[in-house]
Amino acid sequence: MATATRRLLPTLLRTLAGTGHAGAARGLATEKAVGAAAVVGSHTAKWMQDTSKKSPMELINEVPPIKVEGRIVCCEGDKNPALGHPIEYICLDLDAPAVCKYCGLRYISARPNAGIYSCLGIFSMSPSTNSLEGENINPTANGEASAPAPAKKSWIPGGFGGSGKHGATIDIPLYDPKKREKELLSWEEDLKRRERDIIQRENAMDRAGVTVEVKNWPPFFPIIHHDIANEIPIHAHKLQYSAFASWLGIVVCLSWNVFAVLVESIHGEDIVLFLLAVIYAIFGCPLSYILWYRPLYQAMRTDSMVTFGQFFVFYSMHVGFCVIAAIAPPIIFMGKTLTGILVVIEVFNGDMIVGVLYLIGFVLFAVESMMSIWVLERVYMYFRGHR
Repeated sequence: MATATRRLLPTLLRTLAGTGHAGAARGLATEKAVGAAAVVGSHTAKWMQDTSKKSPMELINEVPPIKVEGRIVCCEGDKNPALGHPIEYICLDLDAPAVCKYCGLRYISARPNAGIYSCLGIFSMSPSTNSLEGENINPTANGEASAPAPAKKSWIPGGFGGSGKHGATIDIPLYDPKKREKELLSWEEDLKRRERDIIQRENAMDRAGVTVEVKNWPPFFPIIHHDIANEIPIHAHKLQYSAFASWLGIVVCLSWNVFAVLVESIHGEDIVLFLLAVIYAIFGCPLSYILWYRPLYQAMRTDSMVTFGQFFVFYSMHVGFCVIAAIAPPIIFMGKTLTGILVVIEVFNGDMIVGVLYLIGFVLFAVESMMSIWVLERVYMYFRGHR
């Protein structure tokens, strides 16, 4: 037993020795950690209790408010981004200085409507952009004025208002509400004045009997003024519409005549016939409107004897032309330039299709002739007072 005890004793001693070393190491680490915390805490307490030196907060509060040209300032704390803080945009609309929440610098706007002033804080404000040149002092540089910040590229792209320098001014238009209100009132007064001038001109024209005619027919491509419902007396509406239908009728007759003669000229290889038919249409349509329909329109509006006389003269010529075109005698209009009945008989002997086209043209001219004679009679009765 004694022998076994002597054999196990060294092993037991070595085990106890190892355990003691580990516990001692752990105790030493704990002591070091607690000692470091105690050192830090005691240093902070000593620094806070030492009234002979100013704290950073007191030093930053001694920096006077920085005046900038604008209403929004960009603060980064230091000219070196690695030593500064995240970019902070500060609005300077209030009268009291605005404080950066990171570095504590205070800013105030010298001109609230001047735009936006971009800077890096107190270290990057150059004398050319700050109104308080002597106040740009680094509180940690023993009273020495800081040097101007070196040029560096702006974080704002050149196409979006940046100019390649970090301290560039961004021109953003800010309108003065009072000035804007004055401009709007000025514009309103100008519009009212123009409206009064237009009303005065219209009244003067009405007193002078001058009417302003706006082209409104046909609706898809207005080329003439035509407003029977508002400009012609109500008891003459039917008669004026009948005359208007007569004018549209002659336009249709001459247009169809051009088409029928074109087919005949292609069949008979005689281009002269087509050219004469085109001349009839080109001159007949506008001259009929100018010479007799427009005078009748004006006569119905003003009850003028002169315009009635002009209508009777030229409308009688229109009736004569329609009758001659419906007959197409070989006396005045030679050849097959008009789709009259005599030409229809001649064309039917040659080509049935062309004969049908000419027959339709004859029917159109015949209907136009009868309508024109009836309109002439009704207008004459109206002129004589039988209304």
